[in-house]
Amino acid sequence: MLEVSRYIHLNSVEARIAHLSEHYRWGSFYLYKQPQTHTPPFMNIDALLQCFLGTKEEQKKKYVEFGKNESLSTKNDGIFL
Repeated sequence: MLEVSRYIHLNSVEARIAHLSEHYRWGSFYLYKQPQTHTPPFMNIDALLQCFLGTKEEQKKKYVEFGKNESLSTKNDGIFL
């Protein structure tokens, strides 16, 4: 699920639609990158955040870092698998 999520969030950058994932208008990466934003009621970001240890803020930071890494095998710190 994490790999699919990363693919979806990075797809707009790979396709050169957006410079950064959090700037893509139709994306949700900004919800992880900018913690002060309100999550729409139809979105469940907790399903992904539960894969990481820590407080909700720490989980969001870890998810953003995960999005920057190439694969899970490069770093597995704080990730349940």
